[in-house]
Amino acid sequence: MIYEIDRSFTILFMLIIGGLGSISGSWLGAIFVYEFPIVFTWVGDFIFQGAFNTAVVENVSNMVYGVFIIALLIREPGGFAALWGTTKQKLRMWPYPH
Repeated sequence: MIYEIDRSFTILFMLIIGGLGSISGSWLGAIFVYEFPIVFTWVGDFIFQGAFNTAVVENVSNMVYGVFIIALLIREPGGFAALWGTTKQKLRMWPYPH
């Protein structure tokens, strides 16, 4: 199967954002990368009554992916999977902070 370069970058973004070391991270990254443009379009249609075209959605999506990649690599290199694990652990210990 032959992929375009855009598809290769999309798959790379999914893996980096979700987390490279886990299956759940791959799922979370895929959900984020594929659902963000849909949600962004819905919000834009609701707020701006359809003022966004596909080029705006694509460019904003790429900027958001870049910001998330930079922020996650600096703050949490494990991606969304590590953030999810940390959140679950803190919620388990919630009434008694450590």
